[in-house]
Amino acid sequence: INLQLGVLTSGGNWQGRTMPEAESAEQERMAAIRSAWLKSDKAAAQILSMEKELTGFRTTLRTLNTISPVLLEISEQIASLLAQSGGSPREVAAAGQLVMLTQRLGKSANEFMTPEGINQDTAFMLGKDANTFRDIITGFTEGSAVLRLPPISNPDARGRLGELQSVFEKYRRELSGILSNLGKFISAKEAERAVFQENEP
Repeated sequence: INLQLGVLTSGGNWQGRTMPEAESAEQERMAAIRSAWLKSDKAAAQILSMEKELTGFRTTLRTLNTISPVLLEISEQIASLLAQSGGSPREVAAAGQLVMLTQRLGKSANEFMTPEGINQDTAFMLGKDANTFRDIITGFTEGSAVLRLPPISNPDARGRLGELQSVFEKYRRELSGILSNLGKFISAKEAERAVFQENEP
């Protein structure tokens, strides 16, 4: 569009044809058009400058959606093993919390970016839930006075916990890519909204 406006205003070659410079009255009209276009031009350039992050978000979300069912399955197995082996109420409750957090993490990741914009409350919850999930895993592995959790002694549950920790590290790395680019996603959504609002005028 910038190239087209330039040719229409100052003249030049366009698709094999030579265009003359616009007359005075047309120059004023083109100046008004160019002025109206500037906001959309700036917003479009802003979106294009973040192409890597925006296309990467879709890839990251697919990866998170692939990992989520695995986290849920292992968390449920740990909760079941602790319940069956006579784990303390605190251990069983913490394992149940892992199951709940797995489900909420998956839901929040998919609701993070909406047509209306970035849900910053969801973004905050994503980070908070991921940290809580990590703390519970650490509590089960090493013990935690804060969470009042001893290290898991059941060998089967401990084996599954090692798997959960490994899978969650992959999930957390992907998730951090989203959260670290939060500002860029917000800017991109604002730019998208600007282009949409200026479209009709």
